[in-house]
Amino acid sequence: MLNDMSEVQHANRPGPLTLQQAIDRYQVFNESERKSPRTIQYYDHQLGKLVKAFGAEFSISEFDEFALRKHMVGYKTNSRNGAPLKPWTINGHARALRAFFRWAYLNEVTREHLLARYSPPKVPEQFVDILTDDEISALLKAAERSKRDLAIMLLLLDTGVRAAELCGITVGDIDLIDNTVMVMGKGRKERIVPFGRKTRRAIIAYAKANRPNADHDEGAFLSTLGNKLNPDSLSSLMRRLKRRSRIQRLHPHLMRHTFASKFLLNGGDALMLKHLLGHTTLAMTDRYVHFANAQGVKASQEFSPVDRHADGVAIEAKSAIQAAKAQTWPKAGWRS
Repeated sequence: MLNDMSEVQHANRPGPLTLQQAIDRYQVFNESERKSPRTIQYYDHQLGKLVKAFGAEFSISEFDEFALRKHMVGYKTNSRNGAPLKPWTINGHARALRAFFRWAYLNEVTREHLLARYSPPKVPEQFVDILTDDEISALLKAAERSKRDLAIMLLLLDTGVRAAELCGITVGDIDLIDNTVMVMGKGRKERIVPFGRKTRRAIIAYAKANRPNADHDEGAFLSTLGNKLNPDSLSSLMRRLKRRSRIQRLHPHLMRHTFASKFLLNGGDALMLKHLLGHTTLAMTDRYVHFANAQGVKASQEFSPVDRHADGVAIEAKSAIQAAKAQTWPKAGWRS
């Protein structure tokens, strides 16, 4: 009986697959795991580069670690529009290949995890760019022409939600009693994020003026054409506000960076920020902690013990001179 079972299992194992066949099966796996359409599209893009390098009909059984490492070496030397690829572009490609070949090994498409010993190149720590207070004022002034635009900008700044998360918010996800919004994050994980009174007033103003009879399941924000807001219509909104506010680097993720950094600078807790941003680990939140600490270091310069000591000595010396003058009769011609 045991031998019969092993024969059945062996018969069900997939034979040698072409690279494209393996990728197709991998994407079916991703869809069955309820990966987001954006994630599936990302893997299509990254694995498409592997197809371009080796060919769709290349047998996946012919891959070995050396061939894949050689591919990564060649990929690093590529350029885009004459400029070398960014470190995070190279890192993203490597991580996508590792995920694919891990799946291939676990599903017996390959005999071993061909990239198990390969470490994706590290990405240098990026500087966190945030909006200044003056830029926030300019942005909100530019958004005031539309109740919808103002509500969207305030919600992004007040919650740090991602662009895709904002577009997925329905009318029923927004609680105007508790001032919270339910968002669907990466990995189909829901979380509740609070917002402030000013954002609440802006959402109510938009709802009363533009969406008084909106259903519970409708999108909270609509495009200018009356359709549910999507990343493309949000990008169009950002381009308009970029022109009006003259903030050339404006994009949705800049709002997320600004929220996270301001949250910590205002005394917020890193563990709470991890939840609010929907991060899976504290390591993902560390970049904002480092930025806030750096800002704190700058602010602490005014508390320099040496400078404070020197200032204190100077003040004491000045006070002593003034006291001595007050107690001594000035001589003739003394200019006090």
